[in-house]
Amino acid sequence: MSTVDAFAKNLPEMLCSMSLDGRKFICIAELRDRRYVQCLVKSSWHIYAEVVSNVNIGDDATSLSTDDEDCLRKLGFHEPAPDRSPNWQRVITDSSGFLPLVRATVIALSDVLHAQPDDQVAIRTWREEPFAIEKA
Repeated sequence: MSTVDAFAKNLPEMLCSMSLDGRKFICIAELRDRRYVQCLVKSSWHIYAEVVSNVNIGDDATSLSTDDEDCLRKLGFHEPAPDRSPNWQRVITDSSGFLPLVRATVIALSDVLHAQPDDQVAIRTWREEPFAIEKA
């Protein structure tokens, strides 16, 4: 558990370290109302940042408003495609887009998910292991 403010301040260093490692990592930062941002980090600065969409929000009380969705568009997030990616997504493939992606993710937390700096956030990170092949 952490706060939104601490997560936002540590996000650049965490994503940078994950990207430089060369393996595949996932990070999910989930608010108490179960809304979240998440990142998939591959090698060579290939990073997917996602913000939960109404496809994955079951409660009307926490649904994203039209203004929230307009903000995500302005931040450069692509609309959900339920058959491919059910969340709002922004992708970079090299280091030149790194800081804009981090800024957009942090702004999405505050301006779209309406998280306050002192709000609690559950942060989970893990390295995605390649599938092991069992010998018969």
